[in-house]
Amino acid sequence: SMVAFLNGDNEECEELEGMLLDEFQQDSEKVEAYLTGLDDECGNMREEVALLDDEVNGLSDAQQKQEEYATNIEKFLDLIQTLNDHKAELTNKVETLTLEKSTTKKEMADC
Repeated sequence: SMVAFLNGDNEECEELEGMLLDEFQQDSEKVEAYLTGLDDECGNMREEVALLDDEVNGLSDAQQKQEEYATNIEKFLDLIQTLNDHKAELTNKVETLTLEKSTTKKEMADC
């Protein structure tokens, strides 16, 4: 194209410029199609990341609930132990009072 320009051949210059413009246009279309594909791929990846985030959040929620349940179970086990201890104390008191009643009854019968 430089030779045609220097020789003053405008037709050849225009033809060469047109061919060059066509090549640039084709390359531009290829690049644009490639970028559109990348945009689509990025969109798909964003969706996948969002799904994974939701899954992770769901797991975090489940883990938190599991920890709360474990804490509640520990509290209930402590309460059960406390109630069993209290029951044992009451059973001992009943046995003691029953023995005292029996002794008192014998003493009164002896009188």
